[in-house]
Amino acid sequence: SLIEALLFTTGAKTRMGAIADGTTTMDHDDDTIKRQMTISAGLAHAEWNTQKLNLIDTPGEASFISEAMGSLGVVESILMVVNAVNKVEVQTERIWKRATELGVARIQPVAAKRSVIRLSGERMERRVTHWANIASAACEQSGRNRVPEVAPIIDLSQYFAAATAHNDLRLICLAPSAEVQCVRLRDIPRPEKPVTLLIGPEGGFEDGEIKAALFAGFRALSLGPRVLRTETAGPAALAAMMALWGDL
Repeated sequence: SLIEALLFTTGAKTRMGAIADGTTTMDHDDDTIKRQMTISAGLAHAEWNTQKLNLIDTPGEASFISEAMGSLGVVESILMVVNAVNKVEVQTERIWKRATELGVARIQPVAAKRSVIRLSGERMERRVTHWANIASAACEQSGRNRVPEVAPIIDLSQYFAAATAHNDLRLICLAPSAEVQCVRLRDIPRPEKPVTLLIGPEGGFEDGEIKAALFAGFRALSLGPRVLRTETAGPAALAAMMALWGDL
């Protein structure tokens, strides 16, 4: 905890608490201790070089972002902590959270030719573990009792080679400019079995990747006339599926 370290360094307290033990100054209520993360803004005071410091600890979790936003108007400076190993992954984490909340059973990250992130070995293991933790936390927040499986990253070509063994209905989301005849979700009868939904990177799929997907049994899917970002397309398609076929 950054605030805990600041309070200890400035002498405001003589012993540092630990988040895992529930002994930090700012995380004191039962819900915060159980979640092991800040869920509401808290105020602390310290003195350093004759200067009084008013410290506001705010949540980093997106579900409680309003607590951080509401504090911005009363502070002079902000200090943001970023995970040095996993870096900032706002788009990816949003997809994981929203997909989990909307009921997906399995998440398979794939590396397309236009993908930005390229990982292997220990770095990939750390990233997949991080994503799995995000999915687990999203389950707890949304009340799901089944945590979706998060598989290791594989190349898109590898995925297509095994795709025929997956669900009967396989859909690949394409941009409005795609020169492929696309179906709309409302025109597809409610499937009796699970559905595979493939979302591309920010730059979209290359033509060869689209052809490979169609050859592997995927149907081209249109989400309307607007170009959606990767972080939007997945949750939008899942929400539409639930509204048409599920429990919304």
